[in-house]
Amino acid sequence: MSDTLYSLQRYDEALIAINHALELDEHHASLWDTKGNILRRMKSPEKALPLHERAMQFDPQNATLWFDKGNDLRDMRRFAEALADYDQALSLDPTLAGAWYNRGNVLAALRIYEDALESYDHALEYDNGLTSAWYNKGSLLHELKRHAEALVAFDRALAIDTHYIAAWNNKGLTLFALGRMDEALAALDQATSFAPEEPDAWYNKAVVLEKLGRKQEAATCQEWAHSLEQQARTNEA
Repeated sequence: MSDTLYSLQRYDEALIAINHALELDEHHASLWDTKGNILRRMKSPEKALPLHERAMQFDPQNATLWFDKGNDLRDMRRFAEALADYDQALSLDPTLAGAWYNRGNVLAALRIYEDALESYDHALEYDNGLTSAWYNKGSLLHELKRHAEALVAFDRALAIDTHYIAAWNNKGLTLFALGRMDEALAALDQATSFAPEEPDAWYNKAVVLEKLGRKQEAATCQEWAHSLEQQARTNEA
C-alpha cells in the first residue's frame, strides 16, 4: 500500500501507511528506505538521512540504500560525502545507472568535469534511454566548448523525448556557438512552441534573430521574454 501511495505522490498518506507497517516490523530495511525517500521528496533530506542510515543497519550490502543515502547528502549539498556513497553503491552494483548519473551530477557541481562526463557515459552504458543523462552530458560539453559533441548528446535526448524543452533550448545555443544560425533558430522555435511561457528560449531566440539581422523580430522576442519574467515575479509575490 505505501509503495503504491508513494508512486502516486500521495506522500502524507504513504507516510501513515509506512508508520503502521513499521509498528509491525521495525527491522524492515525497505520500509525505512521508502520512508526516507518520501521525506526527501517532501524537501526534508535532513530528516531522510537518519532513516536511510537505519535501513542500512539491516541491509548494509544493498546498493540501492547507499544510493538513496547519497541522494540525501546531495540534496544537502554535502557533495564529497554523497560521492563516497555513490562509489560505495557502485562497488556493490556497478550496473546501477542512477548512481552513475547522480555521481556525474555531483562531480559536475564540484567542477570535476572530465570525471563527470565519464560517469554520464557509464550511466548511458547501462541505460541509454536515460534522457536527462544525455541532456546533462550535452550541457557540460557545451560549457566545455566541445560543441559538436554536445550537439550529438542533445540530439540523442531529443530522439527519446521530442518535447524536452531544455534540450531544444541548449541545442539552439550550441548551434549558435557553431555559427549555424538558421538551425539554431529552428531549435529555439521548437522550444518556444512547446513552452511558450518560458522566457529563456525567447531571450535566446532574440539573440539569434539579432545575429541574422532580423532586428524587429528580435526586439519583439525580447519584449515578450521580459513580459513573461515580470508575470512570473508577480505570480510569486
